[in-house]
Amino acid sequence: MGNVVNLRQMRKQKTRADKRTTSAANTAVAGVKKPERTRVTRINDLAGRALDSHKRKDET
Repeated sequence: MGNVVNLRQMRKQKTRADKRTTSAANTAVAGVKKPERTRVTRINDLAGRALDSHKRKDET
């Protein structure tokens, strides 16, 4: 026979874990200064445009 599990406690544990992951993601985003975020965005845009400019016309 298996262990007895309190479903209410399991649901609360799952909710807490979900909140922790969301919090970690928000902290990672908020921990970066705005100039750094814009710099990374610009670099990614430039890289995407450079990649698109090297595509052949039939690869669209």
